[in-house]
Amino acid sequence: PYYPVQRNNVSYGIIDGHHTFFETPTPGYENTLGDQVFSPVFSKTRGFYKSPFELQLSVGDPGLKIYYTTDGTRPDAMNAILYEAPIQIETTTPLSAVAIDISGHSSEVITHTFLFAEDIVQQPDNPPGYPSEWSPFKYTAGNAPADYEMDPEVCNNPEYQPLMESSLTSIPTLSLVTDIGNLFSHSTDPETGGIYIYTGNSGASPSSLGIDWERQISAEYIDPVNNSNFQINCGLKLHGGNSRVPMNSQKHSFRLVFRSEYGPKKLNYNLFDDKRGADNEFNTLVLRAGYNYSWMHNNVEQRIHTSFIQDPFAKNTQLDMGDPSPHNKFVHLYLNGLYWGLYCITEKVNNDFAESYMGGKEDDYDVVKDHSGLVDGNRTAWDQLLNQTKAGFSSNAAYFKVQGRNPDGSINPVYANLLDVDNLINYIIFNVYIGNNDWDHNNWLAARNRVKNDIGFRFFSWDAENSLTDKYVNMVNDIQGEPTTIYSALRSNEEFGLRFADHLREHFFNGGALTSSAAGERFRELAGKIDLAVIAESARWGDYRRDTHPRDDVAVLYTRNDHWKVEIHMLQSDYFPDRSDIVFQQFRNEGLYPGIDAPDFSHYGGKLKEPVYLEMSANKGEIYFTDNDSDPRAIGGDISSSRVTLYSGPVLIDSTMVIKARAKSGNDWSAMTMATFNVVSEPLSKTDLIIGDLLNVNLYPNPFNAHLTIQYNLPENGHLKIQIISMDGRVVAELYDGLQIIGNHSVTWQPETLKSGIYFYRLVFNRSIVAGKIIKTD
Repeated sequence: PYYPVQRNNVSYGIIDGHHTFFETPTPGYENTLGDQVFSPVFSKTRGFYKSPFELQLSVGDPGLKIYYTTDGTRPDAMNAILYEAPIQIETTTPLSAVAIDISGHSSEVITHTFLFAEDIVQQPDNPPGYPSEWSPFKYTAGNAPADYEMDPEVCNNPEYQPLMESSLTSIPTLSLVTDIGNLFSHSTDPETGGIYIYTGNSGASPSSLGIDWERQISAEYIDPVNNSNFQINCGLKLHGGNSRVPMNSQKHSFRLVFRSEYGPKKLNYNLFDDKRGADNEFNTLVLRAGYNYSWMHNNVEQRIHTSFIQDPFAKNTQLDMGDPSPHNKFVHLYLNGLYWGLYCITEKVNNDFAESYMGGKEDDYDVVKDHSGLVDGNRTAWDQLLNQTKAGFSSNAAYFKVQGRNPDGSINPVYANLLDVDNLINYIIFNVYIGNNDWDHNNWLAARNRVKNDIGFRFFSWDAENSLTDKYVNMVNDIQGEPTTIYSALRSNEEFGLRFADHLREHFFNGGALTSSAAGERFRELAGKIDLAVIAESARWGDYRRDTHPRDDVAVLYTRNDHWKVEIHMLQSDYFPDRSDIVFQQFRNEGLYPGIDAPDFSHYGGKLKEPVYLEMSANKGEIYFTDNDSDPRAIGGDISSSRVTLYSGPVLIDSTMVIKARAKSGNDWSAMTMATFNVVSEPLSKTDLIIGDLLNVNLYPNPFNAHLTIQYNLPENGHLKIQIISMDGRVVAELYDGLQIIGNHSVTWQPETLKSGIYFYRLVFNRSIVAGKIIKTD
C-alpha cells in the first residue's frame, strides 16, 4: 500500500475505513478524527503516462465537497473547480485537490502530477498564464526574456528523437507545484512577488529584493525506475549567489524547506538510497541547477567543458575518503508541469545535517561558513580556533591543545576540542586533487558540537563546480581562506606533517579513494547516471545562449553528443589517468610526504575465509608494526611501547585485526601502511542459530541513554563476539571479539554519537547466536 510522507509526533492509521493522520493524541482511548477532514483519494497516482485516462477523486465522508485545480493554484472553495464527475487527463497535468466540509474546514491539499513525455518534448515558448519576461537585468536596462521551450532541433533530431522519452524517465522526477504568481509575479510585494522574478541579486531596487522570499508549494518525487514516489507540502525559496544574477543565468537553484506551517517538520524518506550512509530525515534540501561549467554560464570556455558532475564528484569523494559530506542525486525538475531541466538534489549543511552525521542534538551545533558567515549557533569556538591558529602550532603543546589534548596526545577535558585534524587533512587533499578554483575564499562550511566537545570542527564539501579542469594545476600552497590558513599553520608541526603523509598513503595507494582507478570509477558512475538525462537538459537549456540571451555572440546549440560526451571522454581518458600521480608528487615536492617510502604489504586487508601469511617489504630501513590498531611510532619519534614488533618474516593473520606498519631509517619514519583483516568462518547453518536466552543474558537499563550493561554467562571456554546492530542491519558497534573463559562476564557500552531508536544486541558464541532488542533514548 501507498503511505504518504509521515509527520513527526503525528500517528497515521485507519478510521471509518480510510487512512488518515490523527493530529490530536488520545492515549488509552480510541482514535478520533476531531476537526480533521479526510483528504481526497486519487484513482491514479503521480507518474508518467502514455495514454489519456479518466481520473476519479473520492473522499470517505459524503458530506464533503472536493475542489481541484490544474494550473498550480492552491485550491479552495473560491478559486477551484468543484469536482462532480471524472476528470479527463490527456496532457501533462499538475492536479491539486482539497476536501472541504460544511463548516469550511479543509483537508490537506493533495497533488498528483501526471506526465506525458509526448507533450513535454513539445513544450512551447509561450505557455498560457506565464510571463514573457523574467528578472530585471542587474547591469543593463530591461528584463531578461523568458525561456520555456523544449528546442525542436534537439527533440526532433534523428539522433535524439527516439531517446527523448527514455531521457525523461532515466532518472527520478521532482515536480514542484504552486501558484504561478509565487514564481513569476512582477509584484514587489514581499507576500506576493515571484521568487523567480526578484531573485535577490537582480536589477530590482534594491538589488537584494526577494533574497529571503519563501513560498508554499507541493513537492512530488517520482522514480519511474524503482516505481516509488511521495508528495509533501513545504516551502520553496531561491538558492545561490552569482547564479541569481539574471545576466549570468536564468536557470536558478532552489531550496526546499520543511516546516510545520506547510506540512511535516521534516521530510522522512529514503531519498538518496545509496551505499554511502545517507540519512532519511531532512529539514532542508538544495536543488542545484548548475552554474559554473554549465551551458548557462556567460563564459564560453566553461560552456564547452560542461560535465554537470564536478560538485557531486567532490561530495562523493569526501564520502569515499571516510568523512561526512552532503549526499546528492540527479533529478529532472518540473515547475507546474513545465520541464525545467536537470537538477541535483543535495543535503544542506546546517545543524540538522550535523546532528544526522555527527550525533548529538541539532541545537548544540555551531555551523560557520565563508565570508565570516554563520549558518547556525555562534562563532565563539571558531574565533578561538582562529586565535590559536594565529599563535601557531609549531609546538606539540599547541598542536595537541587545539585537538583538546595534552602534549603527549592524551585527552584533556579542560581544553576545547576545536579541530578534527584528520578531517581537515582529507578536506585539503581532495580539494587540491580536484583543483577547486572557487575555494576557499568561497564555498566552505564547518560544524562542531559546542556541548559535547568530543569532535572539533569538521569541514564539508560545497559548491565545487569550478574543478576537474586542469590536470596540472597545483594548489598545495594556494592559501586563500580560513581553512587553508589553518592548514598552513599546522604544516610547521612535525606530528601534523607525518599525519598528513599517512592520509596521502591511504588515499593515493592500494585502491585508495584518490587512486586513478577509484577516482575514475567514481566519475564514470556519475556520468552513467545522467548519460540519457543530459539529452533533455540540452533540449531545455542548450539553446539559451544562442536563442534567448540578448547579449551573447556565440551561436551554439549545446548537445550531448557534440559537447557533453566529448568532455566526459576527455576527463576519463586524460584527466583521471594522470591526475593522481601529479598531485601526489606535488605534495611530496612540498615536503608533505617523507623521503623514505612506506612498507608494502602482500595483502591489504578485507574479508578472509581462511588465515593468511602477511609479508611486508620496504626499500629502506626497518619495519615496525602493530596488530592492535595503534601507531608503531610514538609522539616525538621514538618507537612506541604498545605491542610493537620488528618485522622479521611473514605474519600469521588468523583472526580479525588491524595491522599498522612504518619503515624507520635512523630518526626518519615513513608514512603508515595500514590494513584491516576480517577473518570470517564459514556461514552458520540453520541448526547453529539459536535465538533465545542460551547465555542467560541480562541487560540494564533498557531503554538506555548514556550507557548499557550486558551481563552473560558462558557455559564453556570459547570465542565470543558482541555486536550492536541497527534496524537496517548495519553493525554500529562491536563491543567484544575474542576468546573468553567459562563463567559470568559483563560489558558496558557508552555510545557517544548514537541516535535514539531501536537497535539489536547480538552475542555470537562459538556457533550459537543470542539476540534481542534494545532501545536508545535521548
